[in-house]
Amino acid sequence: MEGKNSFLNQLLDLEVSGKDAISAPSNWTDRPLLDIDTEVDSIINEVAPLLKSNDDREGVWWFLVGSPGNGKSAAVGKLVRTLKEEHGSIFRLPKEDSRLGKELNELDPDDIPYEVELYEGDNKYPSALFAQDASVVPDPYVNPDTGAALIDLLQNASEKGLSVVVCANRGVIEKALQHLEDIKNNGAVYEALRALEGKKSSGPDKTISFNSTHHQRRVFNKVKLKVTPLDEKSIIANGTFKKLIDKAVDEKNWATCNECSSASLCPFKNNRDWLAEETKSRFIDTLRYAELMSNQAMVFREALA
Repeated sequence: MEGKNSFLNQLLDLEVSGKDAISAPSNWTDRPLLDIDTEVDSIINEVAPLLKSNDDREGVWWFLVGSPGNGKSAAVGKLVRTLKEEHGSIFRLPKEDSRLGKELNELDPDDIPYEVELYEGDNKYPSALFAQDASVVPDPYVNPDTGAALIDLLQNASEKGLSVVVCANRGVIEKALQHLEDIKNNGAVYEALRALEGKKSSGPDKTISFNSTHHQRRVFNKVKLKVTPLDEKSIIANGTFKKLIDKAVDEKNWATCNECSSASLCPFKNNRDWLAEETKSRFIDTLRYAELMSNQAMVFREALA
């Protein structure tokens, strides 16, 4: 009896209707099948220590901005694994959530909480808030306004002096900007949104200080504002897509198929062999031409699928 290729089964879970097609808190702690280095990795290494309390009392508000499928949540998943593995961080749902106290690995695949809290050691209070998808509101029946929900999150963080990681589509940012006149008295939130206004490329980091009248048990006195646009570059042009292909066609993952008597007839094995040879570069060039002709870049989720 010929063996099954478990890697191929996992690979098929990345297709559009597959269970791993979308990165979500429930699978953040698991290393993805096609785990590769990207341009965001250096930012993750910079942000991770700032999410924990430190002697400088300086945190970070990191905004990952882009269109759906750009890899925002996948980047946060890598950040979460870095924090858990290197810093021992704990992630739980907030008290306002009906799933109070649940940790990420206890969530169901369909659980998409608006907010996740980062805890250090035995601390009873969080040091950072994660909004992994700002297009999901805490309670759509009470307030479906995604912009207002984002402002509430930032106001809560500024009052308690917390770090924040936000994944947001540009439309959510635009909706939050519509409320600028209503939050002029909240300096930190107002400054952060003004800095995001019209920002389509990463630039110099801005430091925002919290008002001295805010919550007395602040974790941080100030935060560094970082904006990472994930929709301004082509993942084909910058080499990310080639890395994904190289990982997917790695010989060691297909060794089982080499022993199969049906290998020459198998479409999956033939596709793998085709992409592992010199035709790979022509395939990548073709997709890049399609991007340029359509003026529509391939997003990370499409590349995986």
